[in-house]
Amino acid sequence: MLRIGNGQNTRVFNEPWIPDGDSFTLLPRLCNLDDNANVSCLLDETRRWRADLIRQSFTEDEAKAIFSLPHRGRNQDDRWMWLLTPNGCFTVKSAYHALHSKNHPPPNVNAHGKVWKSIWKLNIPPSTKVFLWRTVKTTLPTCTTLAKRALDVDKKCFICNIEEESCMHTLVGCESLNKFWQLTNLMGMNLGQEELSFLDWLDDAFTKWSPKEAETFALAAHRVWFRRNQARIDGKVETLDHVWDGVLNMWQSMNTKALNNSSDHSSSDPVSDSQVRWQPPDWRNLKINVDASRRDGECRLGCVIRNYIGRCLVVLIKRVEGMAPIDHLEALAILEGMKLSQTMTCTSVIVESDARRVINLVKTGNTDATYLGLLRAANKSGFDGVLVFWDEWLVYFQHSLVA
Repeated sequence: MLRIGNGQNTRVFNEPWIPDGDSFTLLPRLCNLDDNANVSCLLDETRRWRADLIRQSFTEDEAKAIFSLPHRGRNQDDRWMWLLTPNGCFTVKSAYHALHSKNHPPPNVNAHGKVWKSIWKLNIPPSTKVFLWRTVKTTLPTCTTLAKRALDVDKKCFICNIEEESCMHTLVGCESLNKFWQLTNLMGMNLGQEELSFLDWLDDAFTKWSPKEAETFALAAHRVWFRRNQARIDGKVETLDHVWDGVLNMWQSMNTKALNNSSDHSSSDPVSDSQVRWQPPDWRNLKINVDASRRDGECRLGCVIRNYIGRCLVVLIKRVEGMAPIDHLEALAILEGMKLSQTMTCTSVIVESDARRVINLVKTGNTDATYLGLLRAANKSGFDGVLVFWDEWLVYFQHSLVA
């Protein structure tokens, strides 16, 4: 598109200079202007638009578009500008993104919002969630995906050697999978609609499946993809005879463990859903999350300090020489976090720790450990207030006290 300066090098008609419409051009018409007239004839001696002539010659929308052009730079020559960058200068990056978005339009995320939410809510391993997410995003390295990225590969599925290997074909539609998916009794597995994208198919399937069916499908699909990779590397196609039994056993094991954990929490420390997530402090305080570990003869402690918007301000990871009781290490982690906040001139902090015994000792004042004694003295050494909370695997705000 042409950016108008003095208008002497740009013709009114058949040249792209109007910031409106698809072609940015005006078509010739019967009016007071010659077909070869330059834009300069629309400007007066002061380089301002001749409003009466423009309104007589153009439609209301065209005139409005002309008047919207900036007045600055009227003493300069007309020049070309690139519309895909803020400064009007061409860049290879902007051209690449324009061509890529034209050839690969993004999926309608709003139309499939439930799919994304359903995937992340499944009670399956994180690696399986990421696998399912990559499948929906069509980023799995199937043969058709690699071919689209200009790699010289055969698009045919190397297991059935009949159809092109897309995500939908690899996980659902391949002829070698028919017997396996029939064994699962999952609804929609016998559709055979290869023209559907995996996203559209999964969106419809989630409306038909129970949570257990969705989770077992994800686990089974991940195992099918592993089988495909093994076949590509070793050239041998593994049988699927016992895969479904393994999937069901894995699902049963995961849900039994989750049920036991839920039962433990409900019997000892019942919490609501709002207490499960990390909560930011108010704007007056900083929050310190601390932890310590002792493993393979090595002791480490760490702390993270965040502000009221959850922004991470400081992270400390420290190695402790020698071996010490875990309570001492947990107390030392709290102390190091409080010292760190003092260097930031913050004298009002909230501490969260998973060490129940340390928190209880601080709460009762029975500080029978060296570092616990130091914690009791911290409030007398420049802190306006120290709130200490106990947490256990994201279970926050169970006990509180002012140290």
